[in-house]
Amino acid sequence: KWADTYNLKKGDELEVEAAGPILTIMTEQEIASPKKEVNASEMGIFTKSNISHIYQLGYNEVEIRFDDPKTLQDIRERIPDCIGYEIMDQKPNKVYIKSIATALETEFDALLRKAFLITNEMAKGMQEALEKGDNAKLKELRTMEQLNNRFTDDCLRILNKKGYKVPKRTM
Repeated sequence: KWADTYNLKKGDELEVEAAGPILTIMTEQEIASPKKEVNASEMGIFTKSNISHIYQLGYNEVEIRFDDPKTLQDIRERIPDCIGYEIMDQKPNKVYIKSIATALETEFDALLRKAFLITNEMAKGMQEALEKGDNAKLKELRTMEQLNNRFTDDCLRILNKKGYKVPKRTM
């Protein structure tokens, strides 16, 4: 069952660690994530957040059918925030999205650390802006929040696809 979950085949390499009486077997393979097909018209309101959620769940291929042209506009607006997602094909009422990047998946700890550093910088910037009554500075911080959202969304995606190197710390 575990081998099927991670799409392992005969001959694939595994990493084995012994810690006292505990033997840990790990793979670099990601959890098999089948293609996701979505009919936006059947969902009621389909928003940008739906794309982010599909991304966070770890799907590598997504086909979205829709009737409302605004759905395509929402998809196009959100795709740049989903690191590695690209629209590969588009028809009048259907769009095909594929993940074309995997390099960041080995950088979970660095991405998470960066997200915390950005959050800390945002907090300091907000405090300073509020103390000085600098509303323009608050608008600048919105850009940092968008970057932070990209990092945290990618962290969630990695956790859903691969788990964490310390299994007890995975969601």
